[in-house]
Amino acid sequence: PPISELEAVSRAVLLAEETGCQTHLVHLSVARAVSLVAEAQARGVPVSCETCPHYLLFSAEDMERIGLPLKTAPPVRAAGESEQLWALIADGSLRMVTSDHSPGHPEVKQAGFWDSWGGASGAQSTLQLLLCAAGQTEKPERETAMRAALLQGYDPAVPGAFPSNVSVGINIFKLTSVDLASSTLEMNAWIRASWSDP
Repeated sequence: PPISELEAVSRAVLLAEETGCQTHLVHLSVARAVSLVAEAQARGVPVSCETCPHYLLFSAEDMERIGLPLKTAPPVRAAGESEQLWALIADGSLRMVTSDHSPGHPEVKQAGFWDSWGGASGAQSTLQLLLCAAGQTEKPERETAMRAALLQGYDPAVPGAFPSNVSVGINIFKLTSVDLASSTLEMNAWIRASWSDP
């Protein structure tokens, strides 16, 4: 349940605050947990966090339709949670959307709910999923949210932030060119990728 994530994040923030140890929290699925991290950052606590595309694009209600390919840890949450995560991206509280790249062979995703692998593919589809979500929605806040996520300026004090101005001499790992006019992706592509080889 969401309270488990809130308790774990609260404990991690407290430890980071008490020790001064840089702490990064992965795969947050609850907006209130992200807010706890943002509040701690404002106090100078060396903590950061991320979420994953499936927490932005799917909800617990989708489990009925999709089934075990959507089994992840933590699980996808109630429908309203994703909208709150989008809002936290838009206001700069949530600065990273990353892949939970933990795919399984089909046989380990068909072992029944309790025994099936709890992970999903994503390294190859995260950017495209997010760009398409921003481009295909009627909600202007999602487009704003994606612009905020993708155009986040470089801040050396924030782990994982990348430069928004590319020029000679800037060390970046990868530069991706995307044609937004032709970028399309069905959500089923993410589901199929969750069944792909690791």
